[in-house]
Amino acid sequence: MLSTKYRLRLQAICEKIAGGEEVSLTDMVWANKLAKANHSAQEIMRAARRKAFSNEEEGGLGDFLQGWDWVTRIHPHTRHGLMVLTK
Repeated sequence: MLSTKYRLRLQAICEKIAGGEEVSLTDMVWANKLAKANHSAQEIMRAARRKAFSNEEEGGLGDFLQGWDWVTRIHPHTRHGLMVLTK
C-alpha cells in the first residue's frame, strides 16, 4: 500500500509521462524504484506509459494493447517466469 505522499508524487510524475512532458532523472529513478517494490505503483506507471504510447500512435499498437496487461506467471515445478498477455 502506498502512503498518500508517495501516491501523490507518483501520480504527478505519471501525469507528465502520460502527457509526453519531460520528467527529471531523479523523479524517474524514484518512480522506477517504487514500482519495483510496490505492485500498485507498478500498475500506475504501466498505465501512464501505455497512455503515453497510445497518444503517439492513434489506431496503432497502443490502441490494441489498451485493456490488456502483461502478467508474470511462475511455473510451479520449474520456477521459471513467463510473461503472459491477459485481458
